[in-house]
Amino acid sequence: MRELGITAVMLKRVCMLTSATHDILWTQRDFDDIAKRHGYTDGAHLCKTVSMATGGITPSMCRSFVMT
Repeated sequence: MRELGITAVMLKRVCMLTSATHDILWTQRDFDDIAKRHGYTDGAHLCKTVSMATGGITPSMCRSFVMT
């Protein structure tokens, strides 16, 4: 990880986001519940993180792509 410039904190955040995104896409849980399950403070924190990681695509938009 050191050779790639990846820290343990970065890896943890990627894992949190990956597992939370799975729940966003494939469950109907509300965002506060997903946030709590995956280590985020609340649904707003999760939504902001997803939006920043996807270039502005919100969790609701992500979910709508899959659920239609």
